[in-house]
Amino acid sequence: NLPPIGSRSDLTAAYAAIVQAVGVGEITPSEGNAVAGLLASIAKFIDDIEIDARLRKMEEQLKYLQAKS
Repeated sequence: NLPPIGSRSDLTAAYAAIVQAVGVGEITPSEGNAVAGLLASIAKFIDDIEIDARLRKMEEQLKYLQAKS
């Protein structure tokens, strides 16, 4: 079972769970690879969300500074 993934830091535990599952034979290496691919997609999605949040914050700061001057 994979741990819940709510942030990028959760991905480390998820990858470790995959490696462990493959290591003890719970899943095949190809199944582990498929799940790892899903995690990579989730990581990209999390990155996109974080970048969007930072961009929005910068835009708000810029609007504030423009209004101030």
